[in-house]
Amino acid sequence: MKINNPHDKLFKAILQDQTLAVDYFNHFLPIEVAEQIDFETLKLSNSSYIDEKLKDTYADIVFTCDLRNRAEPVEIALLLEHKSYVDRHAPFQILYYVTSAWMHAISNKQQPKVIIPILFYHGQEPWAYATIGDYFKGLDPRLAPYVPDFDFIYNNVTDMSDDQIRLISNQFLAANFLAMKHFYDRVWLERNLRALLSQSLPRRSKINSQFYVYVLNFVKLKKQEIMELLSTMPPAQTTEILSTYDQAVEEGRQEGKREELVQVVIASWKNNLELDLIASITKLTVDQVKEILAAQQLL
Repeated sequence: MKINNPHDKLFKAILQDQTLAVDYFNHFLPIEVAEQIDFETLKLSNSSYIDEKLKDTYADIVFTCDLRNRAEPVEIALLLEHKSYVDRHAPFQILYYVTSAWMHAISNKQQPKVIIPILFYHGQEPWAYATIGDYFKGLDPRLAPYVPDFDFIYNNVTDMSDDQIRLISNQFLAANFLAMKHFYDRVWLERNLRALLSQSLPRRSKINSQFYVYVLNFVKLKKQEIMELLSTMPPAQTTEILSTYDQAVEEGRQEGKREELVQVVIASWKNNLELDLIASITKLTVDQVKEILAAQQLL
């Protein structure tokens, strides 16, 4: 079972749930920050600080909320950037997001919001916290004030022990982060598969399904082996997991067939076959062939 961008899909699914988002912030934000936020006003924003050129490369999640105990409402934005690999230029990327948001507000005659950036990392390689200022070490002190350094919250679940992650009060959230931490370790995932999948949420089937697909995407077990591992779980949950598994496998097959067709269309076009003939070979319409070629900038 092959899923495209599984890490981003799972991370977005988790944080787009209001309850899970609040639990995440309550656990991972510094206490001095969390105690100032009115989490009842927390809402997922439609805003994204990524321009069109970066849309297919990066993914961010933006929340807005009010601060507690203020005579006048003051909105802040919480920006989450997720990484499953080391990107040492991430502080510059976050700075770009923040300044883009402020310029967007100014251009719309709005008051710029305070933005608290959060970098969430769960990759295999070690990645130490570093700010933009760390890229300019040894700079003449007289020039240092001109470097736009800033702080951000760094959540590195790779550096957390499994026991620390299990201390998260929301056990579904803990199970997700354990899976994300160990996504490269199939032996660990297979050994802990039942424990992970047992932490599902009631009446949140879409998020559950996203989690099931994510975990099963990284194990090498066959369906029969998965069924045996889940045999002691409640029948309704076992049925839900296996149904999700079957659906994901079928979607993977369809995606594979689609990719094969795309490659046939591209190769045929490069060999100077006519559109009608390509459509006949692939059993697509001429318009569908044109769409594929246009997407590849070949037409």
